[in-house]
Amino acid sequence: MNTETIPDVPRRRAMSWRSYFVRCLLWLVPMWLVMTIFGHFCFLGRDVQIGETSTPWHWFLAVRGVPEPIVKGQLVAMMTDDRHRPWFGEGQMMAKKVAGLPGDVVVVKGDRLYLNGIPYAYLRGETLDRIRRKAPEFVLAFQEPVTIPPGKVLLVNDRIVSFDGRYWGLLDTQQIVGRAFPLR
Repeated sequence: MNTETIPDVPRRRAMSWRSYFVRCLLWLVPMWLVMTIFGHFCFLGRDVQIGETSTPWHWFLAVRGVPEPIVKGQLVAMMTDDRHRPWFGEGQMMAKKVAGLPGDVVVVKGDRLYLNGIPYAYLRGETLDRIRRKAPEFVLAFQEPVTIPPGKVLLVNDRIVSFDGRYWGLLDTQQIVGRAFPLR
């Protein structure tokens, strides 16, 4: 049996509350400054669609301001309005892809959305049924051909489960709050 003595391990002295407070400030103040400066230029957003997401990613980074020019295929962050109820409350953030610009012609025929006479996206029957059950007063957009006017855009994501412009119609460009970049 080994009878060697184990050397005493020096004990760590308890930190005073002042020292703890100073250490916290040394971390919090720079973090606050970075977040304040960062927050003026961009913000973090989350896909708010419940259940199935309308995008293959859940989070996005958005650079503040309406992109100039707005181009097809661009991902933008937008604020919801009363047309997005009962699914989303007014003022919630979403990211959607720009599909149509002023001058484009949009129409829904059967279960398809046509953009300039070319099939662009499907309308999901399950989503249409859910719309009719939850909001019988909801009027499906584009039952007649519509030419997108200046100041409006059509936002449609690639996934069929997305509740987007194919159902609720055109979006005023003033509701676009920034250019979105997916965080995968």
